[in-house]
Amino acid sequence: MYRLRNIGELEELCSLQEEEIRECEERMGELETRRKCLETEWRSFPREQNLKTAARELERWEEAEDIIKFIIRC
Repeated sequence: MYRLRNIGELEELCSLQEEEIRECEERMGELETRRKCLETEWRSFPREQNLKTAARELERWEEAEDIIKFIIRC
């Protein structure tokens, strides 16, 4: 009787551990999918040098716009 009770307890613990493992594996799959998404976004994001170039170009356009507004006012 004692052994049967112990076996039952161990089977229950194994079942709980198996369920926990399944949940962890599912979560790992979700995290892997998210990681791949972030990796793709990272690769497609403009490099720092490109951002600096874009900022300089924007500054030039803003300066040109200010000059045009000044000329129109005169």
